[in-house]
Amino acid sequence: MIAYSSDPSLKIIQWPSFRLASKIPLALDMAAQFPGKDSDLWRRICADECVKCVVIECYDF
Repeated sequence: MIAYSSDPSLKIIQWPSFRLASKIPLALDMAAQFPGKDSDLWRRICADECVKCVVIECYDF
């Protein structure tokens, strides 16, 4: 399956749930073990588009 955007007001790519499901624990582990500043963590999260989207979908909405 591919990404889609069902709501043009959203500023993220919406990936199928099964694709993002494995990224949630990855993002949580990344945040729990990151010793630096929040801005550095966000930069690291944004390096993977799927991880970035799952963080935004889970915590921004």
